[in-house]
Amino acid sequence: MPTRWLPSWRDCGRCTGRSRRDEWIFDEQTYEYLGERSYLVADTSGGPAGTVLATTAVLQRALVSNLGQRPEG
Repeated sequence: MPTRWLPSWRDCGRCTGRSRRDEWIFDEQTYEYLGERSYLVADTSGGPAGTVLATTAVLQRALVSNLGQRPEG
């Protein structure tokens, strides 16, 4: 599944302070949300610039009929 990183934090997420950047990842053709990542954009006590702080990925999607209902399988 092709992905792309959106080029601007204004379009894809937010910068928190001046040291961390949060990015959302979308499928290039369908724009379906695939996940996100956070990383340092400046050296901090938490690590050097470029250090990945968190990542998430959507591994499964399903539709259900009622709030709170869990998909089968």
